[in-house]
Amino acid sequence: MRNLLLILYICLFILTGCERNHRKQELAEEGTEIVPLHSQTDERPAKENRRVNPNINIYIENSGSMNGYINGYTDFKGAIRDLLVLLKYHYDSQNIKIFFINSAIYPTKTEGDIVNFAKQLNASTFRVGNTSSSNLNGVFKQVLGETNKNNISILISDCIYSISGKETENYLDDAKSLTKDAFLSKYKNTHLELVTTLVKLNSFFDGRYYDKFDKGFHIKQSRPYYLCVIGDNEVMSDFNSKVELENGKIAGFENKYILTSKDYSQQSFYTVLTQTKKTGRFKPDRAFTTLKAVKGIEDAKVNGRENGAFSFSVAIDLSYIPVQEDYIRNPDNYQVKEGNFKITAIEPIIKTISILLTGAVFKTQMPLM
Repeated sequence: MRNLLLILYICLFILTGCERNHRKQELAEEGTEIVPLHSQTDERPAKENRRVNPNINIYIENSGSMNGYINGYTDFKGAIRDLLVLLKYHYDSQNIKIFFINSAIYPTKTEGDIVNFAKQLNASTFRVGNTSSSNLNGVFKQVLGETNKNNISILISDCIYSISGKETENYLDDAKSLTKDAFLSKYKNTHLELVTTLVKLNSFFDGRYYDKFDKGFHIKQSRPYYLCVIGDNEVMSDFNSKVELENGKIAGFENKYILTSKDYSQQSFYTVLTQTKKTGRFKPDRAFTTLKAVKGIEDAKVNGRENGAFSFSVAIDLSYIPVQEDYIRNPDNYQVKEGNFKITAIEPIIKTISILLTGAVFKTQMPLM
């Protein structure tokens, strides 16, 4: 994902009083005269333009419940192939390692080009280690134990908790709490800013399946499974911006969800735009204004000829958020905490540049990225 500089168009339909809002950014073409604050500097955080090239470890759970995904030419194999193609393109192939995981971790034998690994999966090559059962929380602990600041761990699993006995549902909350404990313990012991990307996929399944009553039977149908991509914030921001798993890029993709405990609000550079797509009138609030940004407004007034609506635009840099551009540009993913406002549109900022050439003025547009 390229660095995103966006305009948020915000409308207030019933003006209830003077509103002060937040957001920031630099736009020279605004031409607003701003009074500086004596002690305030409002610089955008500097970024390092260095290549992020972590080790990528892929762990394929190969317990008995996973066998049905490898029978025949399935989307499960196709997804592994597509994933390896994307990883090989964006990262060094020698840094990509594939393992089987159950009660322990086992290196795999990859022959030739790594993208052909999925073709080698069959009932024989899949049977490595203790495949009779799996402990999902044990698997998570092993994967997290191998995760550090310089690598990304990718777990491929159906993520089914193996709970013994017949009272499966009664013990499910316990199992979920142990998953939470595995991640919190990793953070406590290492202080890594963990980011986890969960990707839900589907594939045809032809194999033995066990229901919540531990009753086994053979099924042939589409079933879900998951990619759990885990790493420190820096390497995961790079991964999520580069490796696009949606939009037909990986077989069987259904959905993606990113989990992080990091607060990105302090890194997002923003400013109110005083002239861009506004309805009504307002002034920059000097108490919340610097040479770099307008962070508050005052003396807001509606325009009677515009049906009493009041709106303004905010420019904000969300390039630090580790998600794809289509997520950032969806207004449904935002919530206005105070005031009777709503976000009506989110668009990339386009800067108009005038070029003087042999006496004629030409205007061109380019993304301000």
